[in-house]
Amino acid sequence: MSFQQKTLSALWGKRKRTEPAAAPTSSEADDDSAPASASADITTSVCNVSNVDHSNADSESDTEETFEACPEADHAAKRSCTESQNMTNDGESFLFDFSDIGTFYDNQHKRWKLDPRTAPLHTKVALVSGRWKPERNYKYPVRILRDKHRTFLLSWCERFAWLEYSRCLDACFCLPCVLFAASGQHLGQLYHTPFHNWTKSTTEFGRHQEQKAHKTSMIRFSEFLAISSGKKTDVAVQMSSEHQRQASENMSRLRSVVSAVVFCGRQNIALRGHRYESFENLHAEKSGNPGNFLALMKFRAEAGDKSALESFHQAHGGRRVTYLGAGIQNDLIQCCGNEIRDSLVQAINKSPFFSVLADEASDCSNKEQMPVVIRYLEGSDIREDFLGFVLCDNGTTGEALAELILTKLRKWGLNLDKLRGQGYDGAGNMAGRLSGCAAVISRSYPKALYIHCASHCLNLCVIAASKITPVSNMWSLLREVSIFFKYSPKRSAKLESVIEATNEESHVTKLVDLCKTRWVARSTALVTFEKLFPSVVSTFQDISTGPRSEWNADSQSAASSLLRSITSFEFIVAFITTARVMARLHALTIALQSSSLDIIKAYGQVGSVREDVARCRTEEQHQEWFDEAVAMAESVSLIPRCYCLALDFY
Repeated sequence: MSFQQKTLSALWGKRKRTEPAAAPTSSEADDDSAPASASADITTSVCNVSNVDHSNADSESDTEETFEACPEADHAAKRSCTESQNMTNDGESFLFDFSDIGTFYDNQHKRWKLDPRTAPLHTKVALVSGRWKPERNYKYPVRILRDKHRTFLLSWCERFAWLEYSRCLDACFCLPCVLFAASGQHLGQLYHTPFHNWTKSTTEFGRHQEQKAHKTSMIRFSEFLAISSGKKTDVAVQMSSEHQRQASENMSRLRSVVSAVVFCGRQNIALRGHRYESFENLHAEKSGNPGNFLALMKFRAEAGDKSALESFHQAHGGRRVTYLGAGIQNDLIQCCGNEIRDSLVQAINKSPFFSVLADEASDCSNKEQMPVVIRYLEGSDIREDFLGFVLCDNGTTGEALAELILTKLRKWGLNLDKLRGQGYDGAGNMAGRLSGCAAVISRSYPKALYIHCASHCLNLCVIAASKITPVSNMWSLLREVSIFFKYSPKRSAKLESVIEATNEESHVTKLVDLCKTRWVARSTALVTFEKLFPSVVSTFQDISTGPRSEWNADSQSAASSLLRSITSFEFIVAFITTARVMARLHALTIALQSSSLDIIKAYGQVGSVREDVARCRTEEQHQEWFDEAVAMAESVSLIPRCYCLALDFY
């Protein structure tokens, strides 16, 4: 089944709100307790005999009785098909035996556990097809009624074909009335309560048989038998040919819609914007932008997609079922996400173990959300897959986040017994020794060891090293230079024109902004600034000395100040030193973020970088960097006047 078909099936099932619950898993019935003619797909279950209160048998005011247990009846009641649970109207779970109608009746509280009249169709079919027929030599339990021993007689079943005997209650019911009696009818015994007063049996059976309500139930019962055996077609089925045709057309249109949604998702295209035009106005001549999804559907309709064209005809005609609205789009996106997550969970559960990675952050709407990523083995390969965002509604404390992670993992179907690792940042609410998220999860799953994110540790090391005054000032100047050009189209255009005039071979025309959180990623900004350094200096010179008619006083003042700062030899030395060290760390941070990197390779990568950095602490390396700083200064016609600043820096 393709991805689109799975998504279509999931959405179709979500829309059919009024369908009855699915039947339990089919099992092979016991040959002794069910007739051979029962259908193989009818689900059966056993009566929990220990839960039946035999001491509370129904009694009449003029009848005193006792019940003697019969081993044969008890054994027959315990003989079973495969066990299955069925939900009652009150939400409780009971074990039912479809060959014994008495298992549906709560004899203690004098009510039905699951009213057969309102039961799903498959339950009624099972009750009718699984009717138990006692053998001639079957020994019924004995009741003492008016000092006489009385038992149920098999001849009553032959005389009154509608009679249904219950082994677990030693009582009988009228099966047609139990299944098909109209609501509000007062039938008394044989329907509302089991009948077991064997002294008045034939009288009561004859009286019940003459009731109008019973005759109506018998007609319905006969129709049901004819339909279930295939001898007659249900009226509802006969009238549903048009419904089936319409459902087939709707499914065909829905396939086209699903295909469009999946296409937009795979191409990272938003389906619609905040100024969403409803599909009712899509045919208007001067309609606004309807959104990418509706525009794509309209394009498909114009290109000859009959399903898409039919959807638009329905929308134009005011029909409700178009599958083009925002609600159906959201439902389809949710179905796609669930389908992807389910397939990932299946692959994760096949792995011998896995680890969870998470980090909470605020989104653009200022809501705390936490992405959850699972790291696991797929054969011999290491994979990291994103499962979803989790909204932190209950706060960001360690206990709240731990409970949120565990709840979501269980809801998604992950086997937490395979949880072997946790990867977070070093914040107190995540890595706290007593009440941190990792500590709380470890108390429930001791094998889930916490590992501080290695890339985050490297980032913290760079932040600490950057607190040196010359380096800190250098970062501040780079940020000011980037902002100077970033928020002014005129200044940015001036820089681009200077770059084209002075460095024709350069493909880079803009400065890279400094990342606020991932400091190691700033190495790209350093490389770009070094390439464009002569052009930046020339641009500042042109702006600061240009005519006032072209540049205002604020621009000239800022350009002059930044020019003096970036052409100081102290800035250049700090820039070259930082750039060379960051270049050695850049490869390491990329390697640490690789999903295929294991801990052995990670230790090897870190060890290699440490040795490389240690080799930089030599006079030869310092002299090499100093010469590079001098060359950078000379590229803008700057002659270093004081080498002592550089020597003090080293």
